[in-house]
Amino acid sequence: MNITNGAELFEKEFPPLQHVVEHMIVANTVWMLAGRPKSGKSWLLMQLARALDDESTWLGRKTKRPSRVLYIALEDGERRVWERLHAMDWKPKHVDFIFELNEPLGQGGETMFSVLKATHGYEVFILDTLRAAIGAADENDNNAMASLMNTIATLAHHDEFTLILSHHTRKGGGNEGDSFDAIRGASAMRGSYDGGAVLKRARGERVAHLELESRDMDVEDIVIEWFGPKSGWQLVGTRAEYQQDRIQRIRTALITEARERTITVEDAADIIARELNVAHTTAMAEARRMLNALAREGALKRIENTSRKRGRPSAQYSAERT
Repeated sequence: MNITNGAELFEKEFPPLQHVVEHMIVANTVWMLAGRPKSGKSWLLMQLARALDDESTWLGRKTKRPSRVLYIALEDGERRVWERLHAMDWKPKHVDFIFELNEPLGQGGETMFSVLKATHGYEVFILDTLRAAIGAADENDNNAMASLMNTIATLAHHDEFTLILSHHTRKGGGNEGDSFDAIRGASAMRGSYDGGAVLKRARGERVAHLELESRDMDVEDIVIEWFGPKSGWQLVGTRAEYQQDRIQRIRTALITEARERTITVEDAADIIARELNVAHTTAMAEARRMLNALAREGALKRIENTSRKRGRPSAQYSAERT
């Protein structure tokens, strides 16, 4: 047992943290990207590999090009990766690919990262996916997964390589509360990595949310948008910026509609449901809140509809025509 003197630790000096991706992925750590199947994780990781290859930006953040990157594509064969490379018009210079492992992780395969770092100089490994890499092992076995993830993290810290893992979220999980609780498998996985992201994308939607967490720094959730294979994922902004922009668009749409005709809460809920891609019933409460707020601000005029014969009068809203 090694005991560290507290006063000596206080006086100790450490070099600044190095980043693979500025304000997102710290060098020589384990980082996980999780999301449902076919949500666009592999494209995100291919874009990251390209950004590291030519030291360009990834989702609006600067990258530091390592000496070499190894992309371990266990769910995509050579042909699919070839198609993506051509769709991106990218001929890698410092990125290599492998499509199978000699041994699964947890059965000796985890040592390959240190070996390949020493023999080939790889500084970043992108593993797509963790589920495919552990073979027949039970991803829900908390003790086994804790042992594996802690071993990998120790190797990354000691041998100075960065490991980026792709993993799945549970079906239907992560829509409420803590999205990271939706990561599939043992809870020990989240406790063992240094940082991570959950990609939340509704089926068929171009816009997705990337929720972030890190042990080493404060990170802010971002919103990204899919622009097709050539351009891939692009940054829209922080989640706060995106939400504020959506609120402003809804406010403008409500005022514009109210200039054409008087509108009801139900009319406003239709507009909000389209903008937020939610059910009409879900949008009703927000419609009432926004209409009342606009009325208090003077942007809309509230008119009580006294023509109703039963029940409370229903409110309608209008705006000055321009």
